[in-house]
Amino acid sequence: ACEEASILLVANVYQSKNWTRAQFNDEILKMVEWQKKRFGDYWHTTMEQTKEILEDYLGLKAVIHDNPSLEDMKRILTKGHFIIMPLDGKTLQNPYFKNGGPVYHVVPVKGYTKTNGIITHDVGTRRGEDYVYSWSIIDRSFHDYAEPMTEGGRRILEVLPE
Repeated sequence: ACEEASILLVANVYQSKNWTRAQFNDEILKMVEWQKKRFGDYWHTTMEQTKEILEDYLGLKAVIHDNPSLEDMKRILTKGHFIIMPLDGKTLQNPYFKNGGPVYHVVPVKGYTKTNGIITHDVGTRRGEDYVYSWSIIDRSFHDYAEPMTEGGRRILEVLPE
């Protein structure tokens, strides 16, 4: 449920929800049910579908950016906006992933480092808070959901604060 967790982490900040762990889990389950009704399943959502969840389910606004560069992402982050980013989890080389990581993985991006690291809250591991990926790893892992993953477009969601 990385898409759901990423979306809810952003909503938790923007909408000042202050959910407990139990409430957060309940919110994921509610969102899964909403997706089943809306999309027929919840397994993987494209950035278009993720945008729909943000807007129609949570009332947040989001903008899709195709083929963003590192500089484009820095401009978004400098405005204080979160990014939802889709990735090929198998190429992330996160040492904390089991079985080499998920095929499709989504993370919220919350900042960048002086050395062009991308600061995420990687929901795929218990050690994911403020997890930094190098831009070179992000750049090669950057794909929206598709089968195979390498066919997925390079797009992100800029989530706008209320």
